[in-house]
Amino acid sequence: MEKPFHFGELPMVGRTAVHERMLSGLDSAKTGRGSTILLSGERGAGKSHLARCIRGEAERKGFQVATGQAYRAESGVPYSLFSDTFLPLLQAQPKESLNVLTRGGVPELEYLFPGLAGEPQSDSRMSSESMSEFRTRVLWTFTELLRELAKRKPLLVVLEDLQWADASSLEITHFLARQLTDHPAVLVLTRDERQSADSELAEIERSLLGHGVAESISLPPLSRQEAGVLLEKAFGVGEEVAADFTDRLHAWTQGNPYFLEQTLESLVRSGRLKRKGGTWIGWDVQEMELPATVRDALTARLSDLPAEARTL
Repeated sequence: MEKPFHFGELPMVGRTAVHERMLSGLDSAKTGRGSTILLSGERGAGKSHLARCIRGEAERKGFQVATGQAYRAESGVPYSLFSDTFLPLLQAQPKESLNVLTRGGVPELEYLFPGLAGEPQSDSRMSSESMSEFRTRVLWTFTELLRELAKRKPLLVVLEDLQWADASSLEITHFLARQLTDHPAVLVLTRDERQSADSELAEIERSLLGHGVAESISLPPLSRQEAGVLLEKAFGVGEEVAADFTDRLHAWTQGNPYFLEQTLESLVRSGRLKRKGGTWIGWDVQEMELPATVRDALTARLSDLPAEARTL
């Protein structure tokens, strides 16, 4: 059986300009000019694929990388996104180094990242000030730590699916984007473009764009021509052989990269597309089935609708 296809392994098509813009951000960060990239697109548009690519490029360029993802089921858990994203990076630092980098602010870090703490300790400073003042100090302590880490080695932070992030994580995201602008750091923030225009995330994006500290990039579906280029690069088949198949594939998937990838994988798995004598055959296939992975994704998307709309 042929190896299943995965979009992360297929050639990148239709994303060259975005990819180059993100690489430019890494190069600028190495000179001390930080940036924030707001990457949006429909589900399956290839945001995670780009995030993986830019992470690989950053590691090759000598960056330290912190990546995390927000989950709908944890949208009510304070700081959950940041705990997952930064805890591995912070745990790799000796506690003595953290204490020096934060100028004695490890208790504040332990408030934000409980996984750092050893034996539970009461912080007398917290009890002597208001919660608002304490949280402000926590934000500044964490920001100063990232600044110092970035000075030692450029930093890439990738935060995915921000539409599910809790309010406290969004607050820190906004704060960091503003405070890391003049430091060797890049923030890549991804979200589903279906978010409401009056959501808290939308307000944060408007604020960052309005202050000129972030750039917004939207990933459109692949065009019919780009789908043809993808087939040519992945299968070695040109227009003269697969033109009709490309038409059907693009009409079926509407150019959504994930839908396209999963459809190709399903056709290969079922043997309807197969290699024979070093050549792929099966381009005359007329009907395409909905892969289970895409069906599950659509079901999850429909779950956001009211009951009457789901029934319809």
